[in-house]
Amino acid sequence: MNYPIALSNQKYGRNTLFFSFGFVLELQGPGGAAGCASSSGDSGAWDDTADVEPYESVLQKISQCFVGAEVRRRKLIPLL
Repeated sequence: MNYPIALSNQKYGRNTLFFSFGFVLELQGPGGAAGCASSSGDSGAWDDTADVEPYESVLQKISQCFVGAEVRRRKLIPLL
């Protein structure tokens, strides 16, 4: 799972800065088998009832901290 960000501003090459934070999670599937979290449903062990909401909020908070750092102090991309 990931949380992509796009910051639009003329100061960036192509006028947009794209970045993303993510987690790779191993979720328990049916019968307790571990499986990969794949939105395409490729894995037979995918458990679409897994509670990923706590991770989503953490990703959002991390991303917003980096957005704030970039907007206030340009910490992600230094001046060229």
